[in-house]
Amino acid sequence: MKKNISSLELAALVNEFDFVNSKISQVYHNEGEVLLQIHKGGKFFLRIVPGKFVCLSPDKKPSKLHPTSFCMQLRKHLNNGIIRKIYQQDAERILVLEVEKEEKKILIIELYSQGNVVLTNNKFEIYGAIIQKKWKDRLVKVGETYQFPSSTNWKKITAQELKKILTESEKRNVAVSLATQVGLGGVYAEELCERAKIDPNLPPKEVKDVKSILTTLKEFMKNIEKPKGHFYPDQITPFPLTKEPEKIVDTYSEAINTLQTSSIVSPYEKKIKGMQKRMDEQHLAMENLNSKIEKNTKKGELIYNNYSKLQKLLDYVNSEQNWAVIKDNLSSKSKIKKVDLKKKTIVVDL
Repeated sequence: MKKNISSLELAALVNEFDFVNSKISQVYHNEGEVLLQIHKGGKFFLRIVPGKFVCLSPDKKPSKLHPTSFCMQLRKHLNNGIIRKIYQQDAERILVLEVEKEEKKILIIELYSQGNVVLTNNKFEIYGAIIQKKWKDRLVKVGETYQFPSSTNWKKITAQELKKILTESEKRNVAVSLATQVGLGGVYAEELCERAKIDPNLPPKEVKDVKSILTTLKEFMKNIEKPKGHFYPDQITPFPLTKEPEKIVDTYSEAINTLQTSSIVSPYEKKIKGMQKRMDEQHLAMENLNSKIEKNTKKGELIYNNYSKLQKLLDYVNSEQNWAVIKDNLSSKSKIKKVDLKKKTIVVDL
């Protein structure tokens, strides 16, 4: 069953989100969900499940449990604030809300990977986040400036950019390349190939008809201007695919609101996950060990190749033993990088 939404699906939802200039009256946070209670004509909720999806929910009952510290922070900065702008960041799975209170606050909702909700000021300086962490290429921490990730924007991609991606792609076929490198996701990459009459198993480098891909992308953009919820056995899409849906509802948000955020995991699944984690840890340990073996082997070979020179240096140090004299005699040698009198060590450039 569907668990999260793609970039294209987020774009469809943003087209439905007609609550600019509405007020946030309350915030709730519990069990992996953040709920913004919004008033515009009547009361409804913006349901946020980081890393998975976001949608409108007319009847979502907020948790009665004690609010988290992050929830209290959101209430302080967002309660009674007016939502002035709602947008998707480029073609990322990121929803951004600009809220005006005493001053502008920005709520950034990440719907990729493990997900996150980040609160910043108008300069994108971070006030708080569900997850504060340093990744390989980015840092989310209070006081730091939030950095948006960058990737291909399928909404604005040109024929030249698309051709370059496909020509240089190392993916196994064009469907995978469109799904991952262009950012459409698997469902819409397959659907695009079907509509554009392109073999999804064709190697990316062999695709000649780039124009048909761009034409189909524009068709997708038109289809999500006024989306509806189309139900399939394992998917919910904002427009009908080439196959007939099982059910259709009036809005895509209504359809996404049917998704469940948790499921019961059997003891067997837990055991398998535990074993898989141990295997992954052992595999990583082996990789680290192999890396050390390779590094130390190179060191040994280097020492062996310079054995006579190093032995001569060692004999001199053992015979002299006065390290002040050793330093004076060796400092002028080009291969001697450092003589440490305190540690009684010599650094040699081999």
